Amino acid sequence: MNPLHLTHEELINPNAEFVQVLWPVQIPVHPKVYGSEFVYTEEFVNQVMAKVPDSIRQDITVIERMLGKPLGIKVKQDRMIEEGDMHFQMHYRHLGSSANPEIKSVRIEYGATGLGLDTTRLPTIFTPEIDHPMSLDKLRQYAFETKPVLKNHGWYVHNYRDNGMMAQVYMRNFAIVFNNLGLGNI
Repeated sequence: MNPLHLTHEELINPNAEFVQVLWPVQIPVHPKVYGSEFVYTEEFVNQVMAKVPDSIRQDITVIERMLGKPLGIKVKQDRMIEEGDMHFQMHYRHLGSSANPEIKSVRIEYGATGLGLDTTRLPTIFTPEIDHPMSLDKLRQYAFETKPVLKNHGWYVHNYRDNGMMAQVYMRNFAIVFNNLGLGNI
């Protein structure tokens, strides 16, 4: 594995008071991926979406191990199922996506929940907090600016909590796979 690839473990902060499983706004995008045109194509987005279910399986295993509690989500190739009285399902066919290499923009949506990168109209920058679970060295490798503070490219989210934990886990893993697959193709 490429040492620059994001891992599920480094995107979980079991000691955090509020957000233990990082949201995509806290997941960096490597500058080489962010600046590449090929990642903003429908072809690339489709490749990412095809790999997300396997990433979710790995992520859920890591989350449950690190937090010591079950998420109650079963992952199938075509959907996720939330265990419990209602057995809610999230079918992947209900996800929408758009990509535009001319303006370097990508977006996925599930109902009102959206995740995206837009390098021209809505660039998203985050400054990692002191308790970010990634190592400082790796955060520096992901930074596009290091002085006076680290600045990293990140994702924007819209109505992130509106569609429950399954949509959140999907969006988080889309961000991870997008970055890692992008790095693998550079």
